[in-house]
Amino acid sequence: MFIESSPDELDLLAFFESSPVCLDKDAGSFLYEYSDDYGFCVQFSYSIAAGWIQYNLTSGQHENAHSYIEGVSSFSIRNDKSGEYLYAESRHGEFLTRIEVRIKPYVVVNSSVLIM
Repeated sequence: MFIESSPDELDLLAFFESSPVCLDKDAGSFLYEYSDDYGFCVQFSYSIAAGWIQYNLTSGQHENAHSYIEGVSSFSIRNDKSGEYLYAESRHGEFLTRIEVRIKPYVVVNSSVLIM
């Protein structure tokens, strides 16, 4: 499986306010990082060819959360009354995994797994 739809480089540059760190250009794997004023940092990476996304949420030297999701066919930048956020979901059998990554005004990651 591969990621069929994702934001373009300019949209991701605007969202994260930085250029990506390329992990594996041949596989289309990229890493973006953002730190807020409260010392929280989110690292968001994805592989177009392999169809995975992952995030790490850290505070100082401590990793607070980590998630790796396979079988992602798309992710997008969405907008609601609270602002912009990255959204992705993956379905595996009865399970639906969703993540939202927000960076403004501070880093917030919402992740859920639903049994359908």
